[in-house]
Amino acid sequence: MLKKILKIKVISILILIILSQVMASCLQLRTSNKKFAKYFKEKKCTVKMDTYQVDGQTMRYAEIGDENLPLVIFVHGAPGELGNYQAFLADSSLYTKAHLIAVDRAGYGYSGFGKSVPSIEQQARYIQPLLAKNKSAKKPILVGHSYGGPIIARMAMDFPEQIGGLILAAPALDPEQEKYFWVNKPVSWWAFRWLVPRVFRVANDEKLAHADELTLMLPHWDKINIPITYIHGEADGLVPYGNTDFAKKVLTNAAVDFVLEKEMGHLIAWKRPELIHDAVLKHVERN
Repeated sequence: MLKKILKIKVISILILIILSQVMASCLQLRTSNKKFAKYFKEKKCTVKMDTYQVDGQTMRYAEIGDENLPLVIFVHGAPGELGNYQAFLADSSLYTKAHLIAVDRAGYGYSGFGKSVPSIEQQARYIQPLLAKNKSAKKPILVGHSYGGPIIARMAMDFPEQIGGLILAAPALDPEQEKYFWVNKPVSWWAFRWLVPRVFRVANDEKLAHADELTLMLPHWDKINIPITYIHGEADGLVPYGNTDFAKKVLTNAAVDFVLEKEMGHLIAWKRPELIHDAVLKHVERN
């Protein structure tokens, strides 16, 4: 019986590796500047692609909209890239009212691709220089989906005077709610790691460190006192809906607007983009 279980697990790992290779080649997990330029040309708008350096780390970002408008920064989850938000950047109802920026997080896209940075505090520090691009009288709004949620929350903890509001979409915030899969550990083993596409290695490294990183944030939640929109669905199969109760417990000094839906899953930015869209406009107008 034990041999049969072991055989099933080995076969499952091999299938996962094959699927990962296929996914890495098929999904746009690392889109070139050229492809982005083509996408935005087809949308009849122009996006600026650029990079900056912080602590020796190269960070790529895309921006659109008048720099004197309120700044909105989009932070993706794991795995992901700034292209996850390209539809928002190409939306004229947003870029005519706000200065929009999407960034490749450290380890993804063209921001040190494949080099894991599992520290949420570091991830936040690497994005912080973008706050200086704010030229409006209003403080920047940060949007974070999934793993991007705790990163923008950490930014609000560490740079409270520089941020005006948060939009948390299906955020993984509660260390007690962290959901692990049996395959997470084997993927980190040297015997399998080299076979797994780099983008999934990075995501797996972040996943394994996530509960500890969230625990480090526990003493700091009371520092957040800005308006927040929290979006989550009860049908989320990746980030437990129980994170909602955690948010209600720790965000005691913030004005939080909870947008909760029973049938909604995890992929809010793709399946229910209007919720993020409307939240951005609400924050821009209110901030």
